[in-house]
Amino acid sequence: MINEDDDDDEDDGDDDDDDDDDDDDDDDDDDDDDDDDDDDDDDDAGQDDSRAARSSYRPSPNPSHIPSPSPSHIPSPSPSPIPSPSPSPSHIPSPSPSPVLVTFPAPAPAPAPAPAPALVTFPAPAPAPAPDPGPATLV
Repeated sequence: MINEDDDDDEDDGDDDDDDDDDDDDDDDDDDDDDDDDDDDDDDDAGQDDSRAARSSYRPSPNPSHIPSPSPSHIPSPSPSPIPSPSPSPSHIPSPSPSPVLVTFPAPAPAPAPAPAPALVTFPAPAPAPAPDPGPATLV
């Protein structure tokens, strides 16, 4: 089905301009992508430079804005009670009585399989009678 708004001969000013704008935008996007790729490469190079600058930075051994620790600021270790290596008798668990065996009723026995049906035989069919020779002819 043909849409009348898309005819090139008819100049509505709406659809034709939109189509042209879309084409221009696509071209601009391609150019922007190329520029972005170049910018990314430049950014990477700049990051490499800043990494090199950061790796060469060495702080001074005793900066003036950080106070040096004095012995009065260091807390002395306080003696803590050390637990005895052997546990007291109250901490030793008493031996538990022998485990209790829990039993459940045995499952019902499976029913016996049904006997196989007896083999039923039929008498053999009687042989077919010999064809009738017809009337006898004398020679």
